[in-house]
Amino acid sequence: KNLELLSIIYPIILVLSLIIAVVLPYLLILRRSEELAIMRILGVKEVEVKRYVFTENLTLIIIGEVIAIAVISAVTFKSGVYPIWKYLFVIVGYLLASIIGVLASLKNVLYKKPLEMLQVKE
Repeated sequence: KNLELLSIIYPIILVLSLIIAVVLPYLLILRRSEELAIMRILGVKEVEVKRYVFTENLTLIIIGEVIAIAVISAVTFKSGVYPIWKYLFVIVGYLLASIIGVLASLKNVLYKKPLEMLQVKE
């Protein structure tokens, strides 16, 4: 009965985690738009800002996935509930969804002029 419930919940959790993987980097970069605007005003090229933010987020994503792999292997691989390809599918999907979120937010943030991003909205 537990395995049936798990097979029903698994796709739902997968979709939710992929949505979170897209939205979370997007929101985190949008919160830093002021910092990115200051970097642009100080003369940092747009390409360098993109590279900086992308590498920083990719590093955090990879560290998170390594921790997730360690926890998954410690908890579930011994029981063999799911084949390893399902775990790899989730990990690769999360990585791709996170990269999509980072690229979408960079496009949105760097599309504006730096001075527009620094203006206070009332």
